[in-house]
Amino acid sequence: MDILPSEDQAKELAITAAAIGTGLLVKKGLESGYKRTFQEDPPNAVIDRDVNWPKALSWALITGTVIYGVRIAIKRYGGQKLISDQYD
Repeated sequence: MDILPSEDQAKELAITAAAIGTGLLVKKGLESGYKRTFQEDPPNAVIDRDVNWPKALSWALITGTVIYGVRIAIKRYGGQKLISDQYD
């Protein structure tokens, strides 16, 4: 029984780690842009009564779309790279 992952599993793990790491960096960038634009922290606590619903929903849609779009792009590019490496 091998303890170490196979080459394909290691590549998939690296792609997943890159996608998660990039997602976190993109989120930090979006938060920084929000602070510069609105001179306030982004709405993170939906249960807070001071949070403006339209702002909270807009923030959730924008961050979700951008972060997951980046993650999908990385995984897709990484997946294509995995396939092309197998047939080279």
